Amino acid sequence: MLRWHNSTIIIALVFVVFWALSFWGCGEKVCGIRLVMTGFINGNLLPFRERYGVEKGKLLGGVAYRNSKALDILKAAPQGMDTLIIDTGDMISGTPEAYYTKGKCMIDTCVFLPFDAVLLGNREFDFGLDVLSLRLGEAPFPFIATNIRDASGKVPAFARNMVLVEKCGKKIAILGMVPDETPQMTPAKNIAGLKFLDSEKIAVESVSEARKQADFVILVTQIDADREGDKIRKIAESGADVIIANEYQRQHLGLERYGRTSVFNVYGYNKGSEIVSLDFTFQDKVGESLALVPVGEPVRTTVRKEETVPHEATSRVVADYTRKIDSIMERPIGEALEEIPHEYDRESAMADIVTDIMISVSGAAIAFQNPGGIKRSLKKGIVKARDMYDILPFDNEMVVMTLSGSQIRELLESSITKEFGLLQVSGIEYTFLSGTESSGTVASGASASSEVKSAENSVSGATAEVAPVLQSILVADQPLDDAADYRVVTNSFLAGGGDKFVTFVQGRDKKILGSLRSAVEEWIIDMKNIKRVKDGRIHETGPPSN
Repeated sequence: MLRWHNSTIIIALVFVVFWALSFWGCGEKVCGIRLVMTGFINGNLLPFRERYGVEKGKLLGGVAYRNSKALDILKAAPQGMDTLIIDTGDMISGTPEAYYTKGKCMIDTCVFLPFDAVLLGNREFDFGLDVLSLRLGEAPFPFIATNIRDASGKVPAFARNMVLVEKCGKKIAILGMVPDETPQMTPAKNIAGLKFLDSEKIAVESVSEARKQADFVILVTQIDADREGDKIRKIAESGADVIIANEYQRQHLGLERYGRTSVFNVYGYNKGSEIVSLDFTFQDKVGESLALVPVGEPVRTTVRKEETVPHEATSRVVADYTRKIDSIMERPIGEALEEIPHEYDRESAMADIVTDIMISVSGAAIAFQNPGGIKRSLKKGIVKARDMYDILPFDNEMVVMTLSGSQIRELLESSITKEFGLLQVSGIEYTFLSGTESSGTVASGASASSEVKSAENSVSGATAEVAPVLQSILVADQPLDDAADYRVVTNSFLAGGGDKFVTFVQGRDKKILGSLRSAVEEWIIDMKNIKRVKDGRIHETGPPSN
């Protein structure tokens, strides 16, 4: 019996060894990870109704539903695979709930996901550095900001240069590039003392440095795959194993490979409604370099409320916040007798009201408002306090200053390129000729953005772009006097040079007034019933016919 038992054991061991070799491959060690990506939730604590595309009309997202789906995806990883979950940032800001709690509601609900790392997005700076430090200190997960330096030349204390994790016995370095355009998209006071280094240059240097400590390197970015494909390809030359980018046009949904580098994207408009996952194997063949190999294509999971059981603990926290916030946000403050639309690249009826209020409060002659500072139209019907946070989400103050006529002209010449939409105005009227296309080169004086667009067009064989032309400027029905001084009011974002309108920084005799949002709310309360005001401040004439 003993002899037979020993023989059975030997046969069984031979079978197990043979099976293992046939499964894993002779001379090859294979392990794997499931990489799960979330991001761009933009403060959407609650589900939202999608307005576009195949999901139009459906309730999507919501932190409790997103968390539930993400945990299911993590749990469903194949046996033997470790998991890694990373967020691409823009987490704590973007909705009335997020603004009212200064991001705390998002931290308190995102803690239920075991994030290995979260990229510091430009929206994380919406509340300033003091609040940012507080919020990030409350988070149990690390935020990465590889390309930011403080006054001492180091990565700020509230973030990390790199996160190092061990999965399946291999060390993985996670690096994160804060968007290069953050200084142009953020009020200057909110990032005072910080230096944003070129992400392309820092990425190459940081990947090389991370290789000294890690087997694999993952680089998390918000680079736009639709517009910055060349930048992604250049960064891929650094040898990062995985690059996470973002896209907005739904044209780059698959996996792209550049040598050893795998690139895939997170949808920049998803607001918590999409989770991306991709499995990788660690292959260590004898005589070859260690490799991180993708298995198939990225899987994109849509978070639909109707088919998702919300995460129970998250739901309790969400309910607690909404009870407190709704009692304040649902308070009626007036009534809109008609819809007051907002536009980005043409005159906005909503901005007409906002800029008129700015002049009324400040006593200035001219008001400027960037279109990106107003986020949506005002719908017909009862106006609630929530609408003020939806329409004017940023904590902007009004700033009065003195500018010369030539400086005002300079601002409008920058505006008509529409790189950041058209500056909305009160107390001033301007007319410009639309940009045109021709077979020639870019006209002298074209903006940098026009030159970039022309370069892109030349690659595809399109004709070069000719810059728009400012034709006339009237102040109180009189031509602008370049030599005269004018008292101007704008918001604190533009006053700090936001959206590349750096001329505002040169303003003299500055005076800071109160909150722009509060001023608009008080005006609506006083007016009770509101409708559109007189328009006709911005005139765009079409290109001449050939």
